Amino acid sequence: MTSNILKRAILLPWTPRVQILRFGKTKVNIQRPHPPHPSKHLMLEVTRPMFPKPPPSITEICTKSSDNIHNKEEIDNPYERILARELMESVESSEFVCIFQDLFMNGEERYNEFAILKRKGIHLQKFGKQVATRAFKGTKYEAILPLMIYHNSIAFAEKSSAVKTLVSLKKKIRHHVLIGTFNHFLFLMNPCLKNYVLLQLESWKTG
Repeated sequence: MTSNILKRAILLPWTPRVQILRFGKTKVNIQRPHPPHPSKHLMLEVTRPMFPKPPPSITEICTKSSDNIHNKEEIDNPYERILARELMESVESSEFVCIFQDLFMNGEERYNEFAILKRKGIHLQKFGKQVATRAFKGTKYEAILPLMIYHNSIAFAEKSSAVKTLVSLKKKIRHHVLIGTFNHFLFLMNPCLKNYVLLQLESWKTG
């Protein structure tokens, strides 16, 4: 009996049970694979083949030009039409209108300047270039469209004293004055811009 126990315990080969486990950390993410080693990444970038692009055919050139013309067509946006109408009404009804170029500032600084001008009776609003183009194109204010970029703000005031207020607040606000109108007269702007806008206004009157 002892020999049988020794034979079963020692002499017979053992066959251990192996269970394969797969943890979440070793799971391969196909969408975002693990980046390679820096040395391997450098080697892959250096040895990556570069092939020159073939020149486009005449068909591709003609198709691309027609697509660009189609994309440049003006899209009718009802919201932009409403904003353009409000902008035009504000310009027509205000005695003082000033266009600023926005300098770099955070949200808190922008809010503080808005509050300062609001207390002085000056309403500061921001309109996009497309809205300004839709509002001023074909009107007597079309000459100022080249000054309207994507970082512009427009100030409106109903009182004529807003000009003196703006001059007194020149050091407190971080807006650069591009052009202003007071009773339909231009003021406070760069001489080069002034000559350009006056030339455009004269051509508009003669046309």
